[in-house]
Amino acid sequence: MKYQLKSIAVAALVMSLLVITVTGYVYHGRHLSGERAGNQFVAAENNAADAKVQKIQPSLDAYRVVYLESNHDSTTIWSASPGAPATNREILLALSHADGSPPKASLSPTGENLAYTLLNEGGSPAFSGSLWLTSLSDRIPREIDENVDYGWSPRWSQDGTSFIYIKKVRLGSDTQYRNDVYVANLSGQVNLIWSDPGSLEIVPVGWNADGNHIYLDRVEDSGDNLYEIESTSGRARIISHLSHSAAWNLSVSPDGKKIVGSIQTAPERIEYAIVSVSIATGQSETIVGGASSSYNPIWNPHDGKITTNIPTEDSRSAAVIAEIGDKQEKGKFSIARAANDSAQGDSPGRPVPKSWSPDGQWLAVQTYHQSSVDLLLRKMDDGSTRVASSPWTEFIGWLKVR
Repeated sequence: MKYQLKSIAVAALVMSLLVITVTGYVYHGRHLSGERAGNQFVAAENNAADAKVQKIQPSLDAYRVVYLESNHDSTTIWSASPGAPATNREILLALSHADGSPPKASLSPTGENLAYTLLNEGGSPAFSGSLWLTSLSDRIPREIDENVDYGWSPRWSQDGTSFIYIKKVRLGSDTQYRNDVYVANLSGQVNLIWSDPGSLEIVPVGWNADGNHIYLDRVEDSGDNLYEIESTSGRARIISHLSHSAAWNLSVSPDGKKIVGSIQTAPERIEYAIVSVSIATGQSETIVGGASSSYNPIWNPHDGKITTNIPTEDSRSAAVIAEIGDKQEKGKFSIARAANDSAQGDSPGRPVPKSWSPDGQWLAVQTYHQSSVDLLLRKMDDGSTRVASSPWTEFIGWLKVR
């Protein structure tokens, strides 16, 4: 049955990536406005016996990192100095939710608005999410829509005026449904642009530069297909067949000409590759492959090259990041907690590159451990690493300091 197939596929992907939560229930998300810290920098709690009071200095960074920390039933979204993300930071938003169900959040490219999905009480993640929009100027959350697909965070247009999100509509039961694609704007207006009763999942990928087209991964029984949709008319065009099994971490290149992502090369093989697809022609090429666990490629906006983790079967080995150029691994480096930040003798963790800062000074990487998910920020000029750690830490975006 369609929903069962989808559940099996998504569950397998989540166990592999440890990135999204698709099970469990949540009581209605509550916004804890009383916990907001305004424009004051605050230090994180430190209950260690030898903890010292820190004097928080104003940041001179060009960009601040926005990330969330979730601990069971509560989440705090922070704006922090990348040089001291666990201490020199400011609360943007505080949310409560059920255990294990943090919000799926994305920051607009302009850094002015935050869009995110939450779950409604007792509902299914596929059908009962709610969609929220918060301006960082007043930090007052507005509910934009209900009964949305909680599993995918909204995807912003490049000018920061609109975003896409997904709703699943039951067609008689949980096993029969259609996927609807909506575009919402900053005033809260929503527009249904595409309705698809034949897909298992619709995954938002991104927009072109002028906002006239959006890109989607349409997950079917036969695998993943990449589509281009006109953002006003909903007219659809298939770009390319991506994989017969699974594809993820898809993103649009800085020049808007390609989409890169990670795929499983065949359903019967545990083998992964990075592919690049021409949006104009649909031509696909393998950039690197042969790994026994997944890649997580991102674009470097400064040189148009791909940055990715290098999968390894040895969980004790260092987390390795490399730049891919001319289909070869270049500029390899390891990334881990500093020696005095290591926790419980934990392994270096599985690395997932998330984003370069717009000025190219910092690289954000998440690492997944038995007891925590860390956000590591590597300063590229000296190779030093800063870390924020909690039971669940998730990178959201970069905020330009004005």
